[in-house]
Amino acid sequence: IKLVELDISTGIIGRHCINWMHVYFSKHCDIMPTTRRLPLSNNFTRHEVYQEYKDDMLLQCVPYVQYRHFNRLWKVQFNNVVIQRKVRMGVCSVCAS
Repeated sequence: IKLVELDISTGIIGRHCINWMHVYFSKHCDIMPTTRRLPLSNNFTRHEVYQEYKDDMLLQCVPYVQYRHFNRLWKVQFNNVVIQRKVRMGVCSVCAS
C-alpha cells in the first residue's frame, strides 16, 4: 500500500490514524494482481472499520479522529482500498495460471 505525502495540516492524531489504517488494510485487503484496487476481504462498511479503529484507540487510551476526518484520510491516503458491494468468488487469471 503506497502512502500519499502528508499535508502539513495533518497532526499527530491524524498520522497515528493513517498508520493504523495502513496496518489494518495490509492485513484485511485482498491483493488483486491485475488491478490497482484493494478490496477489503470482509464486507465491512466504512463505519464498521471506523468503529474498530475507535475501539483500538480507546483500549490504548489514545485520542482518535472523528468519523468525518477518518473518511477524509481514507479517501486521500487509501483511495485504492474499496468495499465491494458484492463479494465475487473465484480466481483471477494470474492466479489460475
